[in-house]
Amino acid sequence: MALAVPRRGAGALQPVRVIAYNILVGGQQTAYDADRGPTRRQRIVQYLATQRPDVVLFTELKNFSRADFATWVRDGLGHASAVLGVTSGGYHVGVSSRFPLSELEFQNDAFHHGALAVRVDVPVAEATADATADATAAATADATDAPTAPWTAPASGAAPEAAVPPTPPASLSSRARPFHVLVTHLTPYDSVKRVDEMAAVAAMVARHPSPAGWLVAGDLNTLSPHDAPQYAACAARLAALRKFARPPAAAASAVAPALDYAPLQVLLDAGWIDLGAASDVPFAHTAPTCLEVDSAHCARLRLDYMLVDAALAHAAPAGAVPPPAGAAGRPVYRVLQNDVTDYLSDHYPIACELFV
Repeated sequence: MALAVPRRGAGALQPVRVIAYNILVGGQQTAYDADRGPTRRQRIVQYLATQRPDVVLFTELKNFSRADFATWVRDGLGHASAVLGVTSGGYHVGVSSRFPLSELEFQNDAFHHGALAVRVDVPVAEATADATADATAAATADATDAPTAPWTAPASGAAPEAAVPPTPPASLSSRARPFHVLVTHLTPYDSVKRVDEMAAVAAMVARHPSPAGWLVAGDLNTLSPHDAPQYAACAARLAALRKFARPPAAAASAVAPALDYAPLQVLLDAGWIDLGAASDVPFAHTAPTCLEVDSAHCARLRLDYMLVDAALAHAAPAGAVPPPAGAAGRPVYRVLQNDVTDYLSDHYPIACELFV
């Protein structure tokens, strides 16, 4: 899927690194974690710090209070802003950032877990004379200019780096360019309820317009129609699970259960872009990991998503589309799979770099 990408110039949009991560029951210890030094909760934040994210969207923040969450991301990530959505079931959702955050809305009743909408105020860098000249040159450069260096996970087997908070931009004005994020964790049980939950997500977004755009992310517990070819060989096995099957009323009784893509289709039909499908990287599953504890993760599945609306899609960097001939290009989206994340959770973290 091609995204329209404007050239960057003076007053340019700035990159914002975002990670979404289901940390499995609040990072509590598992049998694997015995005698491994730092707790799993500590190792999660240590790994995230190596990625230097500007914004992190968390699901399954079980056993976190608001104070616990704020301290954890401040000490581990250098994130001074944190918002926690406290769910009735205890599997909280949260957002942390090095940029100022403002809670827009939290919903629990319409969700099995919850949905939290937050405004992120990204400071606008002031252009110096040199920076303006550089930006002007960049704006008139050929499309084959090399992009900025890619953002990648540590090499397989590499030890996590020390937790060093990101360095803020050197010169910032008091102005900010806000964009909105919504983190949610949809029901793991059936697609009918997830369709309702996705409709509630769409309603939350509609109540809080953002000229700069919206990012919706989290563990959506659903399958994407973009990935249907990946599931062809295991479709019957997946459909046998109520979690992924089309509702009986929508399928003839004489026909074997079919996979249901309707929940994600709610946003796709409204024009949202699934970054995991729009990226130039091949299919990459987000579950299971080597720390598998969920019997529903019976195949390599993409259950965690980042979707952007049309306003934010236009600002995605060039790697979000097949790069032009001769251009190096780089992807906007990655599933962070490596020897470290193999054992941090039963989901892999997903990451993107947006221009805001």
